[in-house]
Amino acid sequence: MVVHFRYMSIIFDAMDQTKCSVPHFCHKAKSWVGNSKKLQMQYGSFIVHGHGTFGIAWDERVTKNGDMWETALLRIILDLYQKYKDEGTPWPETLYLQADNASDNKNLSLYALCQLLRDLGIFKRVKLCFLPVGHTHEDVDASFGALARKLNDNDAYTFEDVERLWKEAWPGFQSFRLITVLHHCVHCGY
Repeated sequence: MVVHFRYMSIIFDAMDQTKCSVPHFCHKAKSWVGNSKKLQMQYGSFIVHGHGTFGIAWDERVTKNGDMWETALLRIILDLYQKYKDEGTPWPETLYLQADNASDNKNLSLYALCQLLRDLGIFKRVKLCFLPVGHTHEDVDASFGALARKLNDNDAYTFEDVERLWKEAWPGFQSFRLITVLHHCVHCGY
C-alpha cells in the first residue's frame, strides 16, 4: 500500500564497493575468484519513504559525482510525479532530502536541483540535510546490508542477478537502474 503524505522524504547513499564485483561467486576459492576478470560495480539506493527503494548501479567507467546522483534523483522524482498524476493523488508540497555527508553531494549542482524543483513549482519547499559522519544505522544502509547478506550465499553472474537478489532481500524494493556513460568520439562521430 502506498502512503500519501503532504511531504516526500528521500534518503540516498552508496554501498561499500568492496562487495560489488560482477560476476560474484560466493563459494569459490579466493585464489580462483581473484584470477577472473570482473567488472567493478557500485550500487546506490534511494529510499523514498512510503514508496519503496529505488536502486542504481554503475561501473568503474562512471564517475560518482553530483551529476550522477542528481540525474538518478530527478528520474525517480519524475517517475513518482507521473504515478501521482495517473492516480489523481495530490502531489506533496515539501521534499526532504537526506544525503551522505560527502563532497559528491555537497556541490552546486545538487543545490541547483533543489532550487529548480522549487522554482518550477514541483515542490513548494525543498529541505536538504546531510547524514552525520559515520552513520551506520540508517534505513539506506540496512538495504545494503540485506543485499550483502544475500550475496554471501548466492552467486550473481549478471546485473539482473544482483537486481533479483536485492528484490528478494529487501521488502519494498521497487526498481533498479543501470547508470551508463555514453562516449562521444570526435573522429568517428559516435
